[in-house]
Amino acid sequence: MECFHRCLMDMFKERREASLHWSSDVLVPSAESRMLAAIAKSRGHRVYRANEAEFEVMDSEGNVVVDVEKRSCLCGRWEVYGLPCSHAVGALLSCGEDVYEYAESCFTMESYRRTYGDAIEPVSDNVEWREKVLKIEGGGDGIRTPKVTGGARKGRRRIRPVDDGDRVKRLVHCSRCQQTGHFRTTCIAPM
Repeated sequence: MECFHRCLMDMFKERREASLHWSSDVLVPSAESRMLAAIAKSRGHRVYRANEAEFEVMDSEGNVVVDVEKRSCLCGRWEVYGLPCSHAVGALLSCGEDVYEYAESCFTMESYRRTYGDAIEPVSDNVEWREKVLKIEGGGDGIRTPKVTGGARKGRRRIRPVDDGDRVKRLVHCSRCQQTGHFRTTCIAPM
């Protein structure tokens, strides 16, 4: 656990410091590069506007429908990756929209810096833990441990279906006495 704790401390520190040197103010670098690739690819698309929110985008592979209000594209990349695909970028640029506003908030620099902004607090050696626990237990202000209760798990009660009259009951047959209404294991007939 201490190894994980140290790794997390290092990771948070490295990511916090690295984000201070990034040039983009809107998206994290990986999302920024993906967005720039989509912008470059969208230049080869022809965009036709159907109404305020829907567009038909033609590329070399065929026609694709883009709905800007629902943030969806027929290719499915916008929904999966959370960033507008090249079809959506083409549609957004054709109507003068800012494509960066249509990226999911988890890709923004603000969200990234907020995620790694708080530091993982260092933890002292476990020798000091025992001293603090003893002080807390003596004062009565400490962490209360749960009560230990004995006993086995309680069995589950079977919820039986309500007999609505439509259900046909199966007729059971005893293999020992050849009578109906019971099984061999519950048979009381003499042998």
